Amino acid sequence: MDIYLLQIFLGLMSTLSTGQCAVLPNLVVTTLFKPENCTIKSEVHNRLVVHYKGYLKDFKDFDSSRDRNNPVSFRLGMNEATASWDTGLMNMCVGEKRTLFVPKQLVVARPGYEFLAPSGYDLLYHIELLEIDKVGPKKEEFFKEIDSNFDKKLSKDEVKFYLQKHFEMIDTNGNALDDNEVDPKLLSKRDDLIQQFFEREDANGDDIIDYNEFIKPKHNEF
Repeated sequence: MDIYLLQIFLGLMSTLSTGQCAVLPNLVVTTLFKPENCTIKSEVHNRLVVHYKGYLKDFKDFDSSRDRNNPVSFRLGMNEATASWDTGLMNMCVGEKRTLFVPKQLVVARPGYEFLAPSGYDLLYHIELLEIDKVGPKKEEFFKEIDSNFDKKLSKDEVKFYLQKHFEMIDTNGNALDDNEVDPKLLSKRDDLIQQFFEREDANGDDIIDYNEFIKPKHNEF
């Protein structure tokens, strides 16, 4: 996918998005410390660098980036690490410290980030934000955000759900609303974007956009 098309697509999303991540029921976020100078805050698509320590329910720690002296870097709100961090670290400033209590039903980590979220346990995180990078996502990261089942292929259903999140066409549990519950104008915009996206990116017309199709440079770009 060409970077200019990516910017156009992201721009369309941004105009219709609240800039917020999905609400996660029973996620408990507590601010432990907040600097007086807190004007620059974390937003969706920012790259964050954090130190964290993770605890199981009995306060036995399961991992600590501080002990390894190796902070964790991830892009916020792009399904890159774990959903609880995407939601719980929004509107945070450098130097701020928070705890996140994550019930076990919300503990799901992206492949490659399993060390952050051992499944089957309630988890407690102590997190300090070290850096915020406001530079936008690369096209590879954008692909990962849409690829909800991690199979390196984008289906129309995955693109549809991605758009529904940005159009706020989901319920409080993060599930897609039925079309009859949504403003028809939003449905029309969503369907038009899906059609345009697949016309542009689905080179072989099989209604699936694989990773190579997505990142391959196109001719006659905008």
